[in-house]
Amino acid sequence: MDKVGIITLMHVRNIGAVLQAYATKCIIEEAGFEPIFIRAYGIGDAIRFFIGDMGMPKIYNLKFMIKKLLKFNIVFKSFRQKKIKYSKKCKVIVLGSDSIWIPYNRKKRMPKAFFGDVENNNVISFSASTGGINDENLYSSVQKEALMKIKEISVRDIYTQNLLKKILDKDVDIILDPTLLIDWESLISNMNIKREVGVTGKFILVYGGISTKYAFEIKKIAKQLDYQVVNVGTYSKEFKINIAVSPFEFLLYVRDAAMIFSSMFHGIMISFYFEKTFRYIPMDKNRNKKLESMVEILEMDKNFDIYMKLNSPMEDYKRVFNYNNVNEKKSKLIMQSKEWLMSRI
Repeated sequence: MDKVGIITLMHVRNIGAVLQAYATKCIIEEAGFEPIFIRAYGIGDAIRFFIGDMGMPKIYNLKFMIKKLLKFNIVFKSFRQKKIKYSKKCKVIVLGSDSIWIPYNRKKRMPKAFFGDVENNNVISFSASTGGINDENLYSSVQKEALMKIKEISVRDIYTQNLLKKILDKDVDIILDPTLLIDWESLISNMNIKREVGVTGKFILVYGGISTKYAFEIKKIAKQLDYQVVNVGTYSKEFKINIAVSPFEFLLYVRDAAMIFSSMFHGIMISFYFEKTFRYIPMDKNRNKKLESMVEILEMDKNFDIYMKLNSPMEDYKRVFNYNNVNEKKSKLIMQSKEWLMSRI
């Protein structure tokens, strides 16, 4: 069986990064190839990714962080991994998806392999992103030259498309994030994933770091609706229930939540996948850009009030999202996005 190498942010403690890596792996398997994750960075980069994803441990969140670390390590075992030199043995190298084309990782240049500088002439990108960055001057000559050697390019947002237009002087395709492309419902069922004890009845799910004012508003909404609040991903003193979920457990909590509040791109993508009522909390300008593009592609803005606004009337939160107007377009884009990758490997 031909091997397909994947270079992405798969070995990090970020729920969205792991889910996009897993989804890409599943699509490659569906196409009849064996996916191999290529370790494109060394121990220094791994430490920087770790600090960025986990934060610094405190006494009050140490137990939470250890539990999260152990759960992620179990998921990583499902990814067959090889060192960077293995890339020359692969039929094709797939870059992405996720924000693999940010220029820096905590003030150090992102490894050049993320931009396609590997020992393989057959390199493509799949739903890759610059994470909302669109200034070509932030990129080194090495990173730009590597991008120029990629045979086929697809990205997941308009900002990345525009940046590559500046660097490469050509148009590239925009496709969906891979977390929208596979059957998560079957995965939840097959893995027999269960909620933790204490989460009963209807609940609001919170995912991603948020400020005190948004936390206060969410608790006020929950009290009026008589819902629990379940916080996942990162520990917050603002909420009574904090659960260190694995990426796959996260899917279950999104599916079962009455409403989702998230400051994270993939928090919104998975909410959209399960056709949930959600609100995006704008906490990061580059993350806002990533979401804006996908909102436009999927026409969310035409059908849903997706942005959380402080002091909104309670009636706004009682309104359930109706997906009837977006499902046809979503289905078409899912088929096109999967076909993009399958036809190029």
